[in-house]
This record gives sequence, C-alpha cells and structure tokens, in this order.
Amino acid sequence: MKLIDEFHHLNEAQLLAAELEAKGVMCHVSGAYSAYHPRSSTGHYTYGVWVVFKSQYRDALEILNGRADSATNPLTVEQMNEIRKSTSMNMIRTFLPFLVPAALTALLIIGLAALVVYFDLRMGRT
Repeated sequence: MKLIDEFHHLNEAQLLAAELEAKGVMCHVSGAYSAYHPRSSTGHYTYGVWVVFKSQYRDALEILNGRADSATNPLTVEQMNEIRKSTSMNMIRTFLPFLVPAALTALLIIGLAALVVYFDLRMGRT
C-alpha cells in the first residue's frame, strides 16, 4: 500500500477514496474506525487514503492530477469487495489461533486471582 494523502476530517478522506475507487483504484482509509472514539483516547488526528496495490499508485496520481480518467487496469466494485472479504477472513484465520490461548490464559489468571482473594479473606476471618 502507498499513501496518497492525509486529511483531518474523515469525510474528506472517504470522498477521495470513493472518487478513486469509482475509477478502478482500490483504496483504504486508515484511522476510519478511530473517528468513533474521542481523539484524546486514540491520539489519532489524521485519516490517510492509501492505494492498496502499488501497481495502481501511479494511476491514482494521474487521476488526481487530471491526466487520466481511470486506472490502466481498473478493478470492479465486485472485485474490490471480494478482495476485502477474503482479506478479512484471512485475518480471522491468522489471529484466531493466538486469541483463543490468550483468552484462556486470561481466564485462568483471573480465576487464580479470585481463589487467592477468596482464601485470603476466608483465612483472615478465622
């Protein structure tokens, strides 16, 4: 991925990404989900528009500079949606094996801490 531009307002970033995607260039807006949280908690102040495929970066620049009407090898909306869907599934498959043991370890630690507190309170009362 290559960064095209950064914005202080999410809607500006989304508009640029939508313009490029309408012309066949797949984009990603970074920081989009942090817009739903206060800036003080996320520390996020800009939203980046990224071209997903490096091979489309030059096309994106040409489109933005008015020298091209669409990408050389444009992607359809269906292709972009399929790529996003498969990427999401791959992320789930990648992180799930790590999340389950981490969650079980956290539950074990919480359970042990609860037992220590329970026995500590019980011993302190006798």
